[in-house]
Amino acid sequence: MRPIKLSEASVERQREVNQALLVSSVQQHELAEQARNAEAAFRQSEERLRALFEAAPMGIYVCDADGAILQFNHQAVRLWGRTPVVGVDRYWGSEKLLLPNGDVVVPEDIPMAHVLRFGSPISNVELMIKHSDGSRVPILINFAPLKGPRQEVTGAIASFIDLSERKGVEEALVQSEARFRLMAETMPQKITMTDQFGTITYANPQALNYTGLTFEQIRTEGWHVVIHPDDLPKALVSWKRSLESADPFVADYRLRREDGQYRWHIGRALPVRNSDGQVVSWVRSSTDVDDARREDESLRAYLEKEVDLRTAELLATNEQLQGFTYSVAHDLRQQIRGISTNSSILMIEAAGALDENSLHTLNRLIGSSKRLARIVDDLLTYAKLGRNEPNRVQFDLSALCEDVAEFLNEEGYCRPGTRISVAPGLVARGDVQLIRIVVENLLENAVKYSSKTEAPWIEVGREGEAFFVRDNGIGFDMRYVQKLFQPFERLHADSVYTGTGIGLANVKRIIEKHGGKVWAEGKLGVGATFYFTLG
Repeated sequence: MRPIKLSEASVERQREVNQALLVSSVQQHELAEQARNAEAAFRQSEERLRALFEAAPMGIYVCDADGAILQFNHQAVRLWGRTPVVGVDRYWGSEKLLLPNGDVVVPEDIPMAHVLRFGSPISNVELMIKHSDGSRVPILINFAPLKGPRQEVTGAIASFIDLSERKGVEEALVQSEARFRLMAETMPQKITMTDQFGTITYANPQALNYTGLTFEQIRTEGWHVVIHPDDLPKALVSWKRSLESADPFVADYRLRREDGQYRWHIGRALPVRNSDGQVVSWVRSSTDVDDARREDESLRAYLEKEVDLRTAELLATNEQLQGFTYSVAHDLRQQIRGISTNSSILMIEAAGALDENSLHTLNRLIGSSKRLARIVDDLLTYAKLGRNEPNRVQFDLSALCEDVAEFLNEEGYCRPGTRISVAPGLVARGDVQLIRIVVENLLENAVKYSSKTEAPWIEVGREGEAFFVRDNGIGFDMRYVQKLFQPFERLHADSVYTGTGIGLANVKRIIEKHGGKVWAEGKLGVGATFYFTLG
């Protein structure tokens, strides 16, 4: 069979057909690819939308144009308490919708029906739904229509949130305010509340009735118009300080009553803070203390009168006692002087006729009479210290101490080798004669109680505001330090260290007369230090 020979025109047409088929095939392939990509993108978008739908914190459901449920999320099921039948249930839960007052909502009144009918959204509707367990749940619900390409209503979407927590907080707040008002309106105090700036926002009936002001007057004018003019500046300063610092407010002032009478009150205010610690308001009270204050003043006047009377009696008794003391002291001195003089004469004139025991007894008698005379002198000094105020002058304490130290050494109080060191430049202000008694007693004690030390030394100086006298003597037990300055309280037997037991008591009385303090520190076997200040 012979092959058919095609013309050039036929070959060209075939080539064009083949090329057209190839282009069509490529285009179909591209369209198919685009369709697959679009389907994947749609599926991905739908998955994202579904995830968002399920993850939403509020309940959501979608219905068709007839109100039949098409789609819902798990929050909606949780809030309603049951799962709807898709395509069957309409106006989901309509038979269980309740108005806040408890009335049942019939389907014709359901906002969803309105949205499907008119195609307009409805927002922020508060309803009460009846949960499947019988409980009632307050919700806030929003409705929006779904529309087709020609703006026809094809369905609607509803979203709602649980208001139980907010309602609980609101109810607790209402109850708290009710309790506050009940308490504030039954208390006898005048109670007001202010904002953080001090403007009054509430006043209880007692505040209004007492002042005779209306709430509007007390809100705009405050307490300024009823606080006594003499007490107002101080109260305002305290109130301003509290507003600025958030510290509690306390002040006493007189408040004007409706009839014009002023009565004393104690005002207090405490800040109320929010969860961040910021002051949002103040609660202020005014308590009537006028009667108690008048009673206190009356009692104070009575007590002052009694004190004046008793003081006068005490002064009179003290004058009598001092006269008696001087009289007795004079008589005692006469008798003691007679005993001492006669004993000394007997010692001189009859010494040869007396045996050793008699001489010893006579010496003891002379020594006892001298000690008794010194006790009388010290007691007279102790008694005189309370009579007059110190004559204060500035003087050279170093020179005074040097003079006393020289006297003690010359009179044989110091054993050989005793070293007394006085710091130079010591200046004091006080009664020179009385301070000399202090120095004499402290130095004499230091010399006496260091006399049995191998190398006795006494130091006089100053530490800060206090002067001191320090020795290296036998010291004392700090457990008994309080006894040192009590009359006739001695830590050592008279047979070991002689003394009257009055010297340090005189020191304490003189220092206290100057408004100062005296104290001691010591350690057994180491020494003692006596400090004093002069006020």
